Formats: sequence, structure tokens, C-alpha cells
Amino acid sequence: MLVGGVLVGVVVILGAYYAYRQFQQRQACQWYNEVVTKGNKQFVDSDNAATTDQCEIHHDIRHDPSFAVFRIPATNIERGAVVARGGYGIVYIATLRTVGKPPTQVAMKQMLPEKGHNVDAIEAFMDEIRVSARLYHPKIVSFIGMSWTNLMNLSMINEYMGGGDLWSFLEVNRTQRRVDWNVRGTFRVDLGRSWLSSTTASAAANKALLHAGLNDPNVPFSKFSVLLDMSQALQYLHSPDINIIHRDLKAKNVLLGGDRGVAKLADFGTSRETMEDQTMTAEIGTVPWIAPEVLMGVRYTKKADIYSFGVLMSEIDLCIVPYSDLKMIVPSAGVSVAMANARISMMVVSGELRPSFSKNCPQAMIEIAQRCLAFDPADRPSADELVSWFTQFLE
Repeated sequence: MLVGGVLVGVVVILGAYYAYRQFQQRQACQWYNEVVTKGNKQFVDSDNAATTDQCEIHHDIRHDPSFAVFRIPATNIERGAVVARGGYGIVYIATLRTVGKPPTQVAMKQMLPEKGHNVDAIEAFMDEIRVSARLYHPKIVSFIGMSWTNLMNLSMINEYMGGGDLWSFLEVNRTQRRVDWNVRGTFRVDLGRSWLSSTTASAAANKALLHAGLNDPNVPFSKFSVLLDMSQALQYLHSPDINIIHRDLKAKNVLLGGDRGVAKLADFGTSRETMEDQTMTAEIGTVPWIAPEVLMGVRYTKKADIYSFGVLMSEIDLCIVPYSDLKMIVPSAGVSVAMANARISMMVVSGELRPSFSKNCPQAMIEIAQRCLAFDPADRPSADELVSWFTQFLE
């Protein structure tokens, strides 16, 4: 009996030790315990350090008391698979576990490991977090919080959009035709109507004419609905209280809900508050979406976002990258992407080139796009006007 009891005790102790070792190994594999390497050198940064490679990080968001409320304990986040990767950042699907609440799927954005020692990249990422934390609108991807155990693993936690990005959807739609405009071909928009008169007219609209511009008002997702959502997102960003220029509006930065009932604007890594004396270069956005005045080095204004909106309309209509159907532009043997971009820039600046539209694109959409793509920024509509024009389809 005594021997048997001892054996049972030993088994229990060994089992407990094994379980503890397994727990330690799982913890060691967690994202917040990863050791970042640079070359053959391991880099371990403390939670309090504000330097990387001996360079100071100015206005470190981790030590900003106004952002303390947004900090999420790293142990509450379980990082999953990579869902997107760009030139500076990487996005994972993750699970957020909060006491008293069911687990929630979220998007977890971090800097690429190789950018973790780049002071400019770190400060730009912190600026993106600051901008995202200011925004609250149903057509903009929601900011949830941020997490870190050191500077290298600083993470922004956002709402997860299960439908992926719009561009990936459009690529599939080019061959499978899963979505169309849902707009009546004979419908015309009153481009002279102001935002204020639009709201008044909407209130007095005859119920018999409700959704007169749509083929089927019960269709929850269409090319039209995406543009309506994006016009509302821009209206919010450009409003006096927010006053932000997105600077990189394109299908890749539009995310779709899992049921594809809503489109939301994302990626505020290039966004800036508007300032009277601010000049922005054309290096941020992708060339086909950049307004001609920005390519010429003129001060970047909200009207540049409107131009990008017009390019987005072409992108949604044709389901291709703007200008990629032009033989004189497409990179070929001996023609690099840089040279193709240079050709596009020169032709856009000279007024020779504008995005095209298909013969099946509704005339009302073409008319709106042409206004957005006007060469002179003063001739382009405001975001308020865009919303008023798209609202007319619903009256």
C-alpha cells in the first residue's frame, strides 16, 4: 500500500511538472515573448525604453497618459495567421479575450520585424495609431486598442473585417461577376444640388419614388453601396471636427464585412490633419490614384481625396488596376514598373490621361466620376456633395 501510494504521488508530481513545462513552452511561443533579431544580433527592448539602435523615439505613444485607456494586456491577445502584409506592416487575425465577455476576432497590426529598428517607421506607426484612435464612424474600421510588451512588438488592435479587402473581391468579380452596380441606367443625378438642399429634399421625398435610382433596393451589397459607404467615410474625415485627408483611397484599403453588407475605409498610415501651410509629396499614395496637382508638388488638399475617389470608381467599374489595360503603360520587356509609373505621372499631369470606364457603367456614375476627376481641384465636388449625389439614388 505504501509503495503504491508513493508511486501514485510520483506520477502526480511528474504529471504536474509535465503540464507546467508544457505551459511554459506555450507561453514562450506567445507573440509577446518573441525575440527580435537584426542580423546575428538579438534585440531585446524593455517596456520603458524609448530608443531603438540608440536613436530616440519622440512622443512615444506608450508613455502618453491620454492613451493609457487603450492599452490591452498582451496576455489577452492570441495571435493567429497572417491576413495581409505591406511594405511596412503586417496584419494578423487574432482573438481578444476579455473577462466577462465572449472571445472576439480582431485584426492585429504590427510593424514588419525588419522595420522595428527604423525610427521613422516606428514614429509613423505611432502616428497611425493616434489617428485611428480619433475616428468613430460606421463606415470606418473601428479602433479597439493597442498592446505591447516592448517597442518591437507594438500592436494596433482593430475591428476584424471578415470579407477581406475590396480589391481581392474585385479580382474575383472580374471573371465571376458576383456583384454589379444595381443602378438604373436611365437614372440621372442632379449635380447642382447642394448638401443642405439634399437633406431637405430627402425628408420631403415622395414615398412612391423611394430608391428610384436602384434596380433592387433590397440588394444589400453592390458597387453602388460600396461607393455610398466610402462617400460617407470621406464626409466624416473631411468634416471640420475631424479634418483629415486620407491620402491613400483605393480598393486595397476598403475592407468588407463578413456578410459583405458594408464596406469600411481602413489604413490611416498615410493620413494627416490638414494644415494651411502643409505640402505633401506624391511619394505616399500609389501613382494611378494620385491627383495631378499632387504629382506636380502642389499643396495636398481634401480635393486630392476626391480625385482618388474618382479613380476608385473606375477601379470598381472595370475590376482592374487603373491604366493597366493601356499597352503604352503596362510594364513589358525592358520597361520597369518605375518607368510605367513615370509615364502615368507625366500623362496625368499634362491632362492626357484619366481613368476609363466600361460601356456598361451607368451614365450617372460616369458623370459623378468625371466631376471627381476634374483636372482643377476647384472643379471637384466636396465630400458633402458626393454624399448628396449618392443619396439621390435612395430617394
